[in-house]
Amino acid sequence: MGTSISISVYLNNEELDKFIKRRDEITEMARKVVKKEVE
Repeated sequence: MGTSISISVYLNNEELDKFIKRRDEITEMARKVVKKEVE
């Protein structure tokens, strides 16, 4: 429990923003690939 708290504090703000943006980009790319396969 204590470990996950320190990790979230460590990832705080800037790093977390970068991580979320990166994840969103990957999700978007995956969506485009799926769309192409469906068409």
